[in-house]
Amino acid sequence: MLLERTVPIKQVIIALAVSLLLILTTFLSIGYAYFWDKYPNKTMAEREIQKYALEVGDDQKNIAAHLNLGWAQEQQGFYDEALDQFDQALKLDPNNPTAHFNKGLVLQKKHRIDEAIAEFNKVRQLDWEYVDPTFNLAELYFAKGDYQNAISNLKYYLGVNRSSSNGHFLLGQVYEAEGVRNMAISEYRAALAYDPAYREARDALNRLGVKD
Repeated sequence: MLLERTVPIKQVIIALAVSLLLILTTFLSIGYAYFWDKYPNKTMAEREIQKYALEVGDDQKNIAAHLNLGWAQEQQGFYDEALDQFDQALKLDPNNPTAHFNKGLVLQKKHRIDEAIAEFNKVRQLDWEYVDPTFNLAELYFAKGDYQNAISNLKYYLGVNRSSSNGHFLLGQVYEAEGVRNMAISEYRAALAYDPAYREARDALNRLGVKD
């Protein structure tokens, strides 16, 4: 009578492990080849742009995809392309605060001051709780020499973000430009109080002959 030969359990486990490893290696190789064929020799930022561009291509009505692509393009300095994406998002949703805000940021970087102001004011109309645009508005009004509007926006901004060293520094710059020395000093000191390493604020005080 023939006796059945039994395979030790240890050998079975080893064989299964080797098989699983081979399968996993095959899938990883295929995935790696596909990824690098799809995104050859590209930086992470370039891949991000291509990723969102594919999403836009798949669905032209995907507002989030337009916003993400515009943001990625803006980060790389492709301002005209970013503006186009934000405009596409606004065609789909004219009252989208994020699209208006991001468009305002790009317009500000392109020094299109009046257009940027219009976008940030639109954001405030759509969502009065969205405070960030008030800082951008202050920067823009300051650049135009409209100090009163710059101050009013900064006071609102600092009313919510009291510990913003940048807010206090900018307010100090506005007061200094207006010739209100004591108020400028007070704001520069506030900026340093919240951020002792704020070199520009320290330099401003030194320029005004004040020891912080």
